Amino acid sequence: MIKNFLSSIVVSLFLILLVILCSENDKEERSILLQSASRNLTTKFADWWKQGEYRFRFEADGDYFRIWVSDEVRKDEVGLELRSTGLQWF
Repeated sequence: MIKNFLSSIVVSLFLILLVILCSENDKEERSILLQSASRNLTTKFADWWKQGEYRFRFEADGDYFRIWVSDEVRKDEVGLELRSTGLQWF
C-alpha cells in the first residue's frame, strides 16, 4: 500500500513538473494539469490515510507554487504550511 501511495506521489509531482514547464500563456492547460495532480494526490492520500478525509489543491502562478488543504472539519482551504507538522510530513 505504501508503494502505491509513493508511486501516486511521483505521478502528482510529474504533473506538477509539467505545469511548471507549460507556457505561461497556456493557463487553461496549467489549470487542468494542476486539477489532475490535486485529484490524484487527494484520492491516493485517502486510500492510505484513514484518520480523516483531506482534499488537496495545487496552485501555481509563475514561480509561485502553493498547496492548499481542507478536510471535513476545516472546510475552508488553508495553506499546507499552516496545518499540523504530521500532515506536512506525510
